Amino acid sequence: MLKDKLNVFNKPKGSYYWFGPKFRDLGLFQRWTIKKMVVVAMLIAISVAFTIISSQIVPIASIPTFKIAFIGLPVKITGFIFGPIIGFFVGLIADLLSLLFVPPVTYHILYTLGTAMNGLIAGIVGWFFIRFLKYAFSKENKARNYEYKIWRMSLKLNLAISAKDERKIQKISLKIIKYRNLRDFVMRYGMNDKLKNIYMIISVIIISSIIISIIAIILPLKDDDFKDIPVIKGKYPVLVFMVTGYSVMCLFVIIGKYYISAAKYFVFAPIIVFSSILEFVNLPILGLADALAIGNGTNDLFLWIISRTVFSPIKIWFNIFVIYFSYSVIYKLVNKNKNNTYN
Repeated sequence: MLKDKLNVFNKPKGSYYWFGPKFRDLGLFQRWTIKKMVVVAMLIAISVAFTIISSQIVPIASIPTFKIAFIGLPVKITGFIFGPIIGFFVGLIADLLSLLFVPPVTYHILYTLGTAMNGLIAGIVGWFFIRFLKYAFSKENKARNYEYKIWRMSLKLNLAISAKDERKIQKISLKIIKYRNLRDFVMRYGMNDKLKNIYMIISVIIISSIIISIIAIILPLKDDDFKDIPVIKGKYPVLVFMVTGYSVMCLFVIIGKYYISAAKYFVFAPIIVFSSILEFVNLPILGLADALAIGNGTNDLFLWIISRTVFSPIKIWFNIFVIYFSYSVIYKLVNKNKNNTYN
């Protein structure tokens, strides 16, 4: 009898029950508004215009290996705000349109893929941190869980009262009081501290995994393989420079947890994470594109990959602050009067 009453599919009519997150709550199927359509179109136009202007001011920007640094910023912002599918689409379209206005010195389809990956990775990380984790550890979600526990305890309490079991009545009543106090505490003070801890732990794990991967890849290589690398020569100087760059990011995530406000930290942490992942994921793609389009084929593949790797920490820090301030403006613009929807 108790089992039937507690069964989630046989709950009493009008009772409270929460059966996991809804897709819309997680942002998997967001409501598409006219404003969002306009903003996405604007970001595509900005990506192309940014590339055109950059190529006029700095002619080297017309070379695909450098162009992706300019066109990639608006694409990352788009993916971070609107998700991986829109981010990938904007990266793909923006790069193809830029070819019409800025004819490249050389071209390979992998450059377009690398640009699209900017939006895809930023979108995946943005959805995981901003949508999934924020929902899973939101005060509303936690309060719903406590409400559900209170409802279950209430059913048990009714059964205990019917059975006139004083010991069980007292025990269940104390649990109900406990859950109500916890619910009220969560609704009053929120879950920001716990969420910041989750952000920090996940970010540190991801960045540490990248550092370990870099060490595992570079250590077995010979020192002679690095003699043609620009600026920094030798295996160990390259390794130290790269590991130091990523370690500083890891340290920033840890220290920022204590000194940065929750609102800023919830934006900075995922930007640092997806910037780190992007550099690591795009290295073989863009390195191969450089080798095939500019170099002597796959014979120089290692040289092109390492050349990109050396300066990745510097590019990441530049991207982090540009994307943060751009995101802060665009996100507010997108979500202002967000009920103006296109049905």
